[in-house]
Amino acid sequence: METHVVFLVYLCKSIILKKMKKILIFSLLMAMMFTISCSSKQSSNNNNGNYADRVLKNGTIYTVNDKNPNAQAIAIKDGKIIYVGSDEGVQKFIGDNTDVENLRGKFVLPGFIDTHAHFVTGGMLSKAVTLKLDDSVEQWKKDIKAFADANPNEKGVFGIGIYALRFGKNGPTKEELDELVPNRPAVIIDEGGHSAWFNSKAYELAGITKDTPDPIPGVHMYQRKPNGEPSGWNKEAMTIFPLIKKLNLVSPEMIAKGGEEVFELLPAIGLTAYHDAGMMQMEELMYPALASLEKEDKLTVKVVGSYMVQSPTQVPIAVDKIKEYNKKYASKLIRPNTIKIHNDGTLEAKTAALHKDYSNEKGHKGGILLEGDVLKNFVSDIARNDVNVHIHAIGDRTITESLDAVEFARKEVPNTKSRFSVAHVVLIQDKDVPRFGQLDVVAQTTPAWITTEEIDNPDLGAERSKKRYRIKSIENGGAKITLGSDFPVGGEFGLYPFYNIEAAMTRKGFDKDSQVLPYENEKMSLESMIKGYTINAAYQLNMENEIGSLEIGKWADIIVLSDNPFEIETNEIHDIKIKETIMNGKTTYTRKWYYWLFGY
Repeated sequence: METHVVFLVYLCKSIILKKMKKILIFSLLMAMMFTISCSSKQSSNNNNGNYADRVLKNGTIYTVNDKNPNAQAIAIKDGKIIYVGSDEGVQKFIGDNTDVENLRGKFVLPGFIDTHAHFVTGGMLSKAVTLKLDDSVEQWKKDIKAFADANPNEKGVFGIGIYALRFGKNGPTKEELDELVPNRPAVIIDEGGHSAWFNSKAYELAGITKDTPDPIPGVHMYQRKPNGEPSGWNKEAMTIFPLIKKLNLVSPEMIAKGGEEVFELLPAIGLTAYHDAGMMQMEELMYPALASLEKEDKLTVKVVGSYMVQSPTQVPIAVDKIKEYNKKYASKLIRPNTIKIHNDGTLEAKTAALHKDYSNEKGHKGGILLEGDVLKNFVSDIARNDVNVHIHAIGDRTITESLDAVEFARKEVPNTKSRFSVAHVVLIQDKDVPRFGQLDVVAQTTPAWITTEEIDNPDLGAERSKKRYRIKSIENGGAKITLGSDFPVGGEFGLYPFYNIEAAMTRKGFDKDSQVLPYENEKMSLESMIKGYTINAAYQLNMENEIGSLEIGKWADIIVLSDNPFEIETNEIHDIKIKETIMNGKTTYTRKWYYWLFGY
């Protein structure tokens, strides 16, 4: 019996081993056939092993490339695009290690580029009180006091968000702020970033008295009492940011921490690059903060940096300064290549330079920083060094001076590689409208500002009020229009690209009852506004060969949207959400399904 059992076990083992051997042989044969099949398939692709790291397919891709405007798929290798076309055509770029993403028909655009923002400066606000523009003066005061009481160990109180003229035509006073913050310096910047409210302690520690001269008389100045004493309302940059530095209200640690928080959010609104339009006399603090963020892999966008000129004393050193920053900080993501000329102020503060008097203030035309031959020669010198020029110009006189300077520079330096742009372009004379196209000057603006404008601005009068934001006419003249936020100033809507796009198309606010700002014929098309955030924006930054459209050889900066903007109502565009953001081929943001619970 025992012998039989042993034999039975031996027989079973033999059968199992024979079956396993057959299975093994069959498996090996199948594996060989599969390998041969794959090799045959790959060799038929004639791809020489040039497989993509990543493929996006089954999408509705709007490339912003006129030669190949629509596609289904994109292949990416080493952060750059190696294929744009059909789902069938992309197959040859898919290898064993390729990450393939099914877009399921989602609408795709090139990554958005904000052409005028101050995101590093926004880092300063990490320990600041942020006021709501729609609130009353009394509510602002309550918020400032509550913030001061909640932060007793801070050196001072720093904030942003007031509308200065809501305090009256002479603006806020230091005594009012003394009641809220009596023993520490306090500085509250207005919503446009061109004036600020100071208390007595801030003046005392900064050494500002009635004998302190205005930094640039008639342009950057202290509002004064009848006895010559500064009232507490400082107008324009040179009365604000040098004092903030002197008061030590801003530290490198604050900028780095706040910058990290800001840059973490940018991919969520679809940004993959931006132009930093000025660091408010704090380049020595802010460029190192940018470099540190990049080193720590926390810089989520490409940054075109600038050197900001806010005083005539900076003119002789400006070109050397931007070259110095470029040499020291230029990298894969950071590119200092622009000189920003802060050439006038705002209409709200009546510091924008006009050809004719402000309607309700006879004899006052605002102020301009650089004009005539000084501006012309400066812009020409910048052009000789192939550095980009970006001029802040809100008033019609400043726009005229800016265009005159570019016209002069074009004649003096006809082969310059510089790009010229005028920022904001709010109030424009008829004769200057076609000059943007004639001189190849980019018109940069923030259409969301339209939503806060009065139909008839009392500072301008009814006729001049019709000359605001004439961006369609400028485009009709052959110029490129680009869009930006001016963050952290300029209102809440300007930060979000789809709000800007919709406002440019409707010229009104986002409520049904909002009035349309004149003229109706200045409404922009969706196609133009997409270009304003992509290829035209890249042109302004002198980067159109690298970003701004989805083309072979360019960086894979891509956004996936929740909706196709061409298939929804215009007044729904601002509700579009970013599903995914890709910068240099890597995902920097993915929208989670539960975000809608938080209203986003």
